[in-house]
Amino acid sequence: MEALRVPIIIVINGLLALLLLYYASIQLPIAGLMIGALMPLPTILVIHRSGWLAGSLLVGAGISIIYYAEHFFGFKAELLPFLQMAAVAFILSLLMNWQDRLEVVIGGTAILVAILEVGVFSLHAWQQNLTPIEYLQQAVQEFWTAIVQLLQKEHLLEKEMALSGLNAEVASAYIIQITPALLLINNMVVVLLNYVLSQRLGDSAAWRKQGGPLSCWDSPGWLVFIFIGAGFLLLAPIHLLNMIGVNLLLLSGMLYFFQGLAIIVFIFQRFQVPRFFRWSSYVLLVLIKPAIFLVVLIGLTDLWFDFRHLHRPPPEL
Repeated sequence: MEALRVPIIIVINGLLALLLLYYASIQLPIAGLMIGALMPLPTILVIHRSGWLAGSLLVGAGISIIYYAEHFFGFKAELLPFLQMAAVAFILSLLMNWQDRLEVVIGGTAILVAILEVGVFSLHAWQQNLTPIEYLQQAVQEFWTAIVQLLQKEHLLEKEMALSGLNAEVASAYIIQITPALLLINNMVVVLLNYVLSQRLGDSAAWRKQGGPLSCWDSPGWLVFIFIGAGFLLLAPIHLLNMIGVNLLLLSGMLYFFQGLAIIVFIFQRFQVPRFFRWSSYVLLVLIKPAIFLVVLIGLTDLWFDFRHLHRPPPEL
């Protein structure tokens, strides 16, 4: 009885944390985007602490509460985002227990979740007698209109910004072209964030080790050829090749951003920079556009400069 009580307490605590994150994600307009990305974390921690059954009970209880709150109490809620984050938690936990390579764990989870999302999206399009492209155009236009209204409401959209000069139709045309890259980038960010936090908050001894520390991660050398090739595709006179090029450029650029960020983390750790300054720098690197391009450049040039000396041969004895 005592052994059973401990997993139940863990599930209840995980459920409270999960519902709190879910409620905050739908109540807070802008901060809710970041909070919603943390929704897989309680499920991941419960799975690795008490097993798959406890994780399944946690998600099942969350689905039941959200369903009853929406249909019987009129609570404004959507079950689909909850299910998407649950899929992230289960797939990430499965790959973390199965794979040693960090690239496979993060990239594999992002790709599998993207496949599930495309399948669900296509099913919704079929239910509304629309093609996936038509449904995507409709969804992107509605999303863009909602974002502009939200920014105007929060006084974050100035008249001189180029964003204010784009209507929903024009903006949706740009977004649709880069939807594959945006989908994978969003999933990679969510997966990586939950992976890092789960490693920090969980019992490190109970986790399968995925390579070395994140600060020593580097992208494969052949990625530079994809990055350069994507740039050439942008110059092609064929629109389809331009679309492929811009998506490959965004994806490879994001990977080089991760590598550049790992280099900066390595340098901070090497010189024992105070933690407050570290996290302040991380926030600024993400929010300031020139800093983002600088981080990408650092990650790209690491192939030649080897800033962390990871690829130098050991000295001869």
